[in-house]
Amino acid sequence: MIRVLICDGMGLKSSLIAALLSHEPDMRVVGSASTVRDSLRHIPQCDVLLIGNSLPRTDALAVAIAAASTTPHVKTIAVGYRALEPLLNELLKAGATGYVLQDASVADLLSTIRELNQSTCSDSTREPSKMPRTTLRERPDLTARQRARAA
Repeated sequence: MIRVLICDGMGLKSSLIAALLSHEPDMRVVGSASTVRDSLRHIPQCDVLLIGNSLPRTDALAVAIAAASTTPHVKTIAVGYRALEPLLNELLKAGATGYVLQDASVADLLSTIRELNQSTCSDSTREPSKMPRTTLRERPDLTARQRARAA
């Protein structure tokens, strides 16, 4: 069972993601948080942490850093960001292990959760070949200029 924590500043979006995940037999939402304090309380109980793009920048980074430093087994996924959004790369550098862009499908979200949960790579041993969607520079659908801007 994959235990998922949803962190997002928009309650409606968190509720919709939770409802979606409730239909997956291998996933269970263990909590929903809209603040750093609530997130920190629930992080030890999850396997996968979803950080939504409605969480303020400083809160999103604080949660990603806290998860990477205190619970390295937790896989953190940035959800709903634009491809060239600077915060997305900041989250990846802060310890997020993957992302799902705003134009991704539900199937993309579910497969990313499953793939990252099964990965044995920790923050200190991340290898792009083993971690799907870890950096924007590796995306073949971006132009060379877009990849350079994402770096």
